[in-house]
Amino acid sequence: MGKIKTGLLVIVAGLFVFLSAGSVTAATVSAPSNPEQISLTAYPTLTQGELVAVLAKQEKISRKTARRRLFPGKYSPVDKATFAVIQGELRPGNQDAGSFYFYCRTSEGELFHGLKEILYVTYQSGTDTFIGVIDYMLLPDGPVHMTINGNAAARTTTKATQPKPVGPGQAGRVQIKAKRTTDFVTDVFIDRDYLF
Repeated sequence: MGKIKTGLLVIVAGLFVFLSAGSVTAATVSAPSNPEQISLTAYPTLTQGELVAVLAKQEKISRKTARRRLFPGKYSPVDKATFAVIQGELRPGNQDAGSFYFYCRTSEGELFHGLKEILYVTYQSGTDTFIGVIDYMLLPDGPVHMTINGNAAARTTTKATQPKPVGPGQAGRVQIKAKRTTDFVTDVFIDRDYLF
């Protein structure tokens, strides 16, 4: 459990739950195609400091290192900007192949909210490990299109490429490689859109 300026961040069964004044802030999204393959959950309306705290806790790094990863170059606090974390749990064939996390800047309006930028992407192994590629594109009208292609393998340590921030109409890629050979469990292929 990590303290945050306006509440508490709790990680329960690999999920982020932000507690503020007794309420839980999280949004679960059903996966219409291949529900057994992926479960997506969004944690919206985080402040910049809360987003930094989430990455620091998730990656077990200092807040200073998390700020540098999320906001390369000069870091300057932004009061009115809102951020979100989107978690994708990979569950091919009822296997726990870990989770990936999109750290995003959002746009908020009275009747509209959407993703403005994907700042950073991370992956953490589950009982098994995903080895492959996560391709994603932030479409101009708001959704994120993602194609996840690879396989689940027996748990092992991984190395992931570090993508650059992605704005509307831009694409990114995270390649996850095993540091050592491991046993194959099942194939993973997911191709879908996610609307925040």
